Parts: sequence; structure tokens; C-alpha cells
Amino acid sequence: MSDRLIIPGQPSKPAGPEQLIVPGVSRPPDPVPLSSDPTPADVPVSETGGQPTEDAPDRDAAAGLEQVQQFLKSLHYPPSQVQLDCPQCNAEVASLVFPIQDYGANPALLTMFLSGQLNTAQCGSCGNQLMTQFPVMVHWPQQEFLGVVVPEQAGAASSPQAVIGSLQSTFLARVPAGERKGYMLAPRQFMALDRLHDALWEFQGVTREMREHRAAALSLLQRMLGVADDTSALAELARSEPALIDREFLLLAMQLGSQEAPEQHAGSPLQQVIAWLSANTQAGLEIKKQQDTLQDILQQLQAGMDKEELATRLVQLWTVGDGQDVVLALVQAVPQQFDYEFLLELSTLIELETDDQVKNSLGRMREQIDSQIKLIQQQVATLQQNAYQACVAIVSAALQSQDPAEVLRRQRRMLRGPFFNVLMNMMAQAQKNQAPQVVNRLLEIRDIALNIQAESMSEEDRFLFTLISARTVGETRAAMERQGDLISDSLLEKLDTMAKELGENDMEVQARKIRSLRNELLLRR
Repeated sequence: MSDRLIIPGQPSKPAGPEQLIVPGVSRPPDPVPLSSDPTPADVPVSETGGQPTEDAPDRDAAAGLEQVQQFLKSLHYPPSQVQLDCPQCNAEVASLVFPIQDYGANPALLTMFLSGQLNTAQCGSCGNQLMTQFPVMVHWPQQEFLGVVVPEQAGAASSPQAVIGSLQSTFLARVPAGERKGYMLAPRQFMALDRLHDALWEFQGVTREMREHRAAALSLLQRMLGVADDTSALAELARSEPALIDREFLLLAMQLGSQEAPEQHAGSPLQQVIAWLSANTQAGLEIKKQQDTLQDILQQLQAGMDKEELATRLVQLWTVGDGQDVVLALVQAVPQQFDYEFLLELSTLIELETDDQVKNSLGRMREQIDSQIKLIQQQVATLQQNAYQACVAIVSAALQSQDPAEVLRRQRRMLRGPFFNVLMNMMAQAQKNQAPQVVNRLLEIRDIALNIQAESMSEEDRFLFTLISARTVGETRAAMERQGDLISDSLLEKLDTMAKELGENDMEVQARKIRSLRNELLLRR
């Protein structure tokens, strides 16, 4: 599923004067309501009413819908909400269209656009992926680039130039006269969306050939997954395209493998392919040697290696053989170790170096570590944002569906911590808006999601989720009485970890509840 923003319900405000009306579109987009305090009518409700059945969470948790609204408010050119007809099941699908994207004011939109997260939608009824056929204008001021693409379907009722003129007028209306430049008056026109993508990728040093190579690698990996348990077939595929079986190919497989759900990880086709590549290719043998070195350092870190020892070991690695790859892999594995204290120790060692060539090399090492840490921080922030938006889309689809269980079952892999955080935030927002029907509907969705999760859980984990999802103290204690024999050290450790993570994410009220639950379980052992 693509991660995207889908706002349920219909907008209640009329179109404003700055709304972009695209010629040739039979149903003009309605502006997204950007109020930070949506009314209960903006969220679908269940047929059955009733009062909320659990206490409202702390106000700090009421960030779900408001975060989405704040994200939309931050955009220099706000999106519009549209209603699409799903060609597969004819259901109406609410989606957002981003007709003008300014990467100077909102750089996150660039990543979302190139990864296919903008101007797409997923039908909440059948799961069909929809591409919205609307024109797009993008502005990247750092590259002095203004580009536009008008899909043939979007310009059917008027000339493409009329569409481009409408987009350009809307774009320039928000650019102060003193900041207008020549390139803004003559946007580059592209015949298709993929050509616009090409231009944006090339600004980042990524050519179409590089992307095609990666696509070919993914295709080969997909074919290998189909014969993962047949070593002779794997060898034949590897011989058929030797140019693709390199270090990057194996690292790509490992990267995808790290994203597998824990219950799928052991013995999965992807892990079988990775194991075969590691044992039967030159790239695999080289990476295996580096991984052994990496594991040795990680074990020493767990045993208490200090930052001075770490800096000394990495300086030694950087100056010999293929150790530079190990250093950068270590940054990826434990970025938290490369803090200010480490950089001070590394700087001291660099200053003490007397060989100018080695000193310059170590200076580049420091720059690469610093650059990689910043990149990791950006990636983490982007992943968190994308995961949050994906979870909002799933909850929205479940709210609108007559069969929320089917919607959630299709997204089983997403039913994890971030999903339940979104649910909790939405419940807090609904309670703040005094919308008990919405609260009950969200509670129903939560219970369905927990039941789906429980289908693949161990007995201990099912007991844990029963305790956490209990709505009253009575339900919690009844579960403890029924399954008290499941209270174990591992269960208590899981609660400790959960409380710590909640506290680190500024959810102290929830963390206190988990700690209280743990203490009561401890007394019952």
C-alpha cells in the first residue's frame, strides 16, 4: 500500500478565491478543510451510538488528526480534496490532489512525489490503487526549476496551455514580485509523469540508467524468490545475469530482508536467497568477512567499549583494506554511538596524526560519518511521517467501510505500534470534539485489529494484548485471574520495554499505566 493522506468526510467550506479550478475536470476539487478543530461531522460514525466506554487519554495524545491538519497547513500550496470513482467496484474514494508542489517551502513533498505517494489513492472497499489524472506543477528553487506535466485526460476539455496558464497564475500569485525570476515565466513542459520524475532524479545525481539497473536487480531478485528452495535454479539465475550479482545486489536483498515482519523473517524465501548469495558469490564472501568484523565491534560495544576505544578501532579500520565499508556499516547499525563525545575523541586522534595523507583521509572519514548520521536522522523522520500517514489512511478506510475487518485484514502487517498510536490519537480527538459515536466506532476498529493480531500471536502475547486492551479495571483483573500462570519474566520485560518507549515518545500518561500494570502483575506472581 502506498503511504498517503486520506481525509475522511466531506469538506464543509465553500471554495475560496485561491482554489485552482482545472479546465476539463468534470468534478472540480474541493479545498481540504484546514481547521485544526474539525467537527464530529467530518469523521464517519457507526450506526450505533452510545457513550464512550473508556476515559479520555491525556491531551498530549490528541495529536492524530491535528498532525495531519498541521501538515496540510504547512504547505505553501495546499492540496485539494477530490472524490474519485473506483473503476473496479464503483465505490467513491476520497483523496488529495497536490497540483502545485514547492520543494523550497516543503522539501518533504519531493520524496513523497518521487516515491508515488502523492496524487494516488486506494479504494477502501476493494483495495484497488488509483492514479489521479490531474496536472502537476513542481517548483525546486535551489535548482531554479519549474516543471509541469498535463496528462492527456486532464486536458481533454481544453488546451494544455490553458491548464498550464491556470497553474502558473496560481503559482505566481504567492511569489512576491521581488522574488520572481525568469525561469518561473517559462516552465519546462513534460509529456509524461515519468519524464518529469527523470528530471527531478537527475538533479540528485540519479540517472534513468541507474534506476533501470536497480529495477533489473529487483526483477532478478523477484525471480530468485520464486525458486528460493532450489539451489541449482538460483545458481542458473545468477549465471544468467552476472553483471547484476554484485555487492549492491546483496545489500539490496539484505535491506529488504530487514523490513520483513519478525514472524516472516526466519526461513522466508528472501532469507533463503540471502543465505545462498552470502555463501556462493564473491560479493557474499566479502560482505561475510566484513560482517564478522562488524559483529566483533558490536559485541565489544555491548561489553562496554568506551568512545575513545571505538574511535581508535575505527581509525585503524579506515586506514586498511576494505575497513571503510565496515565503518560506514557500523554507523548504519548503531547511529546512537556516534554522538558528540565520539566526534570529540575522533577529532583528537586526527589532530595527533602526523602523516598528512592519513590525516586528510581521517578528515574525510569524520565528514562521511557526520553526513551519514544526518541522513539517517532525515530518513527516520521521513519513515515516521510516512508510517503515520499510512496508518491514518488505513483507519480512514476502515471507518468508511461496511466491513472494517476485511480492510484491516488486508493490512495485517501494518497493525503494529504506530497503527494503535494513530487510533488512540483519533479517539482522543473525537472525545475532545464530544463525538461518542466516533469513539465507539474507533474502539470497535481497535478490537478488530487486536483480534487479527492475536491470530498469529503466542499465548503470552495474546495475554499481554488482552491486558492492555481491557477497557476497565475489572476486565484487566479478570484476565489476570484466568491466565495468571502466564505471568513470566519475559512478559514483565516486554512491559518494561513498552513503558520505556512510551516515555521516550512523550506519552508519559500511557507509560505510567503500563508500569502500574507491570507492578500489579509482579505482585500476583
